[in-house]
Amino acid sequence: IFSLLRNGVHQSGDFAINIEKTIDLWNSLSYGIFPVSWASLLNATYGYPLFIFTYPLPYYAISFFHLFGLSFIASEKIVIAMAFLLSGFFMYLLSRQYTSSRGASLATALYLFAPYHLVDMHYRVAIGELFAFAFVPFCFYSLKKNWAMLSIAVFLLLLSHQALSLVSLPLLFAFHFFTVRNLKQSLY
Repeated sequence: IFSLLRNGVHQSGDFAINIEKTIDLWNSLSYGIFPVSWASLLNATYGYPLFIFTYPLPYYAISFFHLFGLSFIASEKIVIAMAFLLSGFFMYLLSRQYTSSRGASLATALYLFAPYHLVDMHYRVAIGELFAFAFVPFCFYSLKKNWAMLSIAVFLLLLSHQALSLVSLPLLFAFHFFTVRNLKQSLY
């Protein structure tokens, strides 16, 4: 997270692009348009239906922090840090269901410092994937809790990144199927 404390925009894949998309979303929100579907300033000001086809949750989160007077750059950095910390928090909760606190801490550290996770955070700034990395463990964690929490977790995952949702949801169903089957076999 310390690398996010540098001033201004750092060289990365999508940092500036995310800000452009958020500015467009913010302009639509300031006109009272909700939910935003049309990105009117992008595509050489011809616009296109970006927010219908892309993940909207990260851009709404950046706009939320901008609402309090922060710049778009600072808001995006806060959202990146928040997604990183949430992914660690939810991974710890998930791991704690299956192991000790030391094992859960180790699993969390391995999850947070996985090279792909760090590349997404620092170089690619794939903000949708960062959000999905937070909500995938939340989905698996809430699977054992209750259906209301699971529905919220799946909803947040779907709004975070569609492609990772497409990959994660079958794994979630398979995990649920095998854990319920193993539980039924252990009861008999």
